[in-house]
Amino acid sequence: MKRITHWIDGKAWVGEAQRHGKVFNPATGVQTGEVDFATDAEVDVAVAAATAAFPSWRATSLAKRTTVLFALRELILDHLDELADLVMSEHGKVKSDAAGEVARGLEVVEFACGIAQLLKGEFTEHASTGVNVHSLRQPLGVVAGITPFNFPAMVPLWMFPLAIASGNTFILKPSEKDPSTSIRLAELVAEAGVPNGVFNVVQGDRVAVDRLLEHPAIAAVSVNPSGDTPRAFRQDAVKWELVPQWRWGIGSHAALARVWRDYEIGVSVAKRTIVGITVHEVSHTEATYVVDATGHERAVFVYPFRAVDVLRTLRHLRD
Repeated sequence: MKRITHWIDGKAWVGEAQRHGKVFNPATGVQTGEVDFATDAEVDVAVAAATAAFPSWRATSLAKRTTVLFALRELILDHLDELADLVMSEHGKVKSDAAGEVARGLEVVEFACGIAQLLKGEFTEHASTGVNVHSLRQPLGVVAGITPFNFPAMVPLWMFPLAIASGNTFILKPSEKDPSTSIRLAELVAEAGVPNGVFNVVQGDRVAVDRLLEHPAIAAVSVNPSGDTPRAFRQDAVKWELVPQWRWGIGSHAALARVWRDYEIGVSVAKRTIVGITVHEVSHTEATYVVDATGHERAVFVYPFRAVDVLRTLRHLRD
């Protein structure tokens, strides 16, 4: 039976896992593999590898970073059918849908190939008397992505190409239900010439998620959760003093959530956010949750889906 494990420091992990999860083919109901579940120790090894790789990767020129991204783009294109087959075999999508998912992710890789233009800072001379203003775009360090079951190729490709193109190192925690796609992507990343430790994959369940969220060396976490995870994540964010932003949902009905330690500021920003995005994103965002210092929801602002609801919301905010 196929074993799916972690990808750490440029290679598949060779240790013995303490816990495992079953992987099934949804079309047949037959178990096709077994995935290793990471403990805190395995997550720490991945973070250590990413931390060690960060200084040299950050110092790598934009030209060299984009060269490997162009190579990754070609490799994903060459292996698109193979990646679609992996998605189909563990998620259950039909082949055309799975291929479309990979293609949507590939578009983000292509976008990341233009990172040199996107990372330019700005300079304003004499913004005030005797004052010049400039801005720099710099990598954060080790960052992580936690991705859901429904898009095992597309959502990771939304996250890590831009993160590593910007000079960060990345740790991916995919869904344990369809983990093989993430490992094949890691192999292609290595083949493209991305140095060891820049891109890592840890498999697992809530144990791995908790360790990624609480690890002091991880500078940022991007999360696209499902099920009961959003509520648990909101509470964890307060516990670990994070100020995260994430989205989840089914189809086009998603929710944007942000944890605010200052409740009054959170409410104020949420109201302004509704006014700012209802016209442009009415089919994508449903609600903003404002959470107090205990991790409990204290305010929910619903994003309207119809013009009449937009007007009703604006009228309510005005009043």
